[in-house]
Amino acid sequence: MKRLFTLIVFLTLPLMAQDTILLMSYNLLNYPGTSAAVRNNYYKTIMNAVKPDVLLVQEITSQIGVDGFLLM
Repeated sequence: MKRLFTLIVFLTLPLMAQDTILLMSYNLLNYPGTSAAVRNNYYKTIMNAVKPDVLLVQEITSQIGVDGFLLM
């Protein structure tokens, strides 16, 4: 009985829907700072190439930086 149950489980697992989420973590290093205007073009290029579903960022120094990064 155990073997039958194990066989059924292993045969039905590939039939279940699975989704993939692309998670990206990025250290923005004291964003916006004094060079945000220059760095924004690089960030846009990277985000367009990777197209993450979820983006985690570190080292944003202010709410203005958060808003600016979201609107770029």
